[in-house]
Amino acid sequence: MFRAPIICEGGAIHVDGDGTLITTEQCLLNANRNPGHSRETITDVLCRYIGAERILWLPGEFADVETDGHVDNITCFASPGTIIVGIPPVAHPDFAAVAALKRFLVEARDAKGRGFELVEIAQPERMRRDWRGRPLAGSYVNFYLVNGGLVMPAFDDPADVPAKRVLEACFPEREIVQIDAHDLVEGGGGIHCITQQEPQ
Repeated sequence: MFRAPIICEGGAIHVDGDGTLITTEQCLLNANRNPGHSRETITDVLCRYIGAERILWLPGEFADVETDGHVDNITCFASPGTIIVGIPPVAHPDFAAVAALKRFLVEARDAKGRGFELVEIAQPERMRRDWRGRPLAGSYVNFYLVNGGLVMPAFDDPADVPAKRVLEACFPEREIVQIDAHDLVEGGGGIHCITQQEPQ
């Protein structure tokens, strides 16, 4: 175990297992986490401590102020060269940011110089809000891979079943288990969030 000189929660990063790491500018460059640290400094720390060869800093301002744009609510790797992108409804405050993110990813290259195949997964149709009136970060991208399986959220939403089908296509060798995630999201996290600091 090594104590890194930056603040970096588990939900702030995703890796492809082949040298590429994705994170959002909104999160790790936020003054409430790493004041005084430049993008270059944080990139160097992530490469040295995680073993990444290339960091993709995803642009955009996302509505999830609870985490300041954790990537595990926005996009993730299905495998090297394949990225799953959560597509919110047009009325959602993140719709424009995700559209810009897709344009960025189409032009991006991974650590091996490969372009990305983008897999779109429609996010919940109904936007719920917390007790303060802020949009809840209900995201099907916030799932967790376990040995032989995948645990993903359900939100009692018309998009639940189509989202499960997308992940079944991405991970045909895994059993997909969907659980109600309302309480987790209300608490400020998700399935991927709460599993990141557990011993493996």
